[in-house]
Amino acid sequence: MTIRLLRRGLVLAAISSVALSVMPASAARMTLSGTITYRDRIALPPAIAEIRLIDASLADAPSTTIASTTIKTDRQVPIPYRLHFDPKSIQTGHRYMLQATISVDGAMWFTTTTAYPVLEGGRNQTDLVLERVPATPAVDAPPVGSWQVLTIQGRDIKSGPQATLEIDRDGSISGTSGCNRVVGEASMTGNRIAFGQMAVTQMACMPASTMEQERRFLDALDAIVSWHVEPHGDRMVLSNAAHKPLLILRRM
Repeated sequence: MTIRLLRRGLVLAAISSVALSVMPASAARMTLSGTITYRDRIALPPAIAEIRLIDASLADAPSTTIASTTIKTDRQVPIPYRLHFDPKSIQTGHRYMLQATISVDGAMWFTTTTAYPVLEGGRNQTDLVLERVPATPAVDAPPVGSWQVLTIQGRDIKSGPQATLEIDRDGSISGTSGCNRVVGEASMTGNRIAFGQMAVTQMACMPASTMEQERRFLDALDAIVSWHVEPHGDRMVLSNAAHKPLLILRRM
């Protein structure tokens, strides 16, 4: 009898030990779930869906991604999702929203255009309805030529050193941030463009705003994924994955 009780005690102790070791991992994350869908009568080929939890508290600053998940799918909508995040990354008084996209062969087909607030004391299940992204018209040639930068991440360059960008047909890039020379390469397919690692000279320029302009210019190049030249051909917009213009340029 004593041996049986001892064995039972050891088993219970082992179970308790396992339960205790699991609890911190379970308590360390929370989950948002739901579905993503769209209203268009379009069959969805194999696609990639991405769902992001963002902190959109600051109206005059880019949103911050708290957590994201990517789903490879060959099914039709609605597509279920589960997004895990660390509750320690959530701050009281901040505004949090969900965003989602569906991409096919690297091109975005659908995206959220409506705000979906979460973490406001309600249910943690949200069904996201996405909108069709207008197809980008086909182009015959890449945006080659010499360009003067007019705005960087929404800020106009009204005076002082001008930033420039020269794009060759083979993808070679050269230009200036307004202080240092910049050289590198870009890959271009249709209206998609990705700037590779850029080499930058190391001069320090005054005033300090010139160096701040250079930092924003280089950050913009890192985030750019698409380009659009206006029909008259003398202005180009370089945008990020959310279709937000990061650089607006005028042909020189």
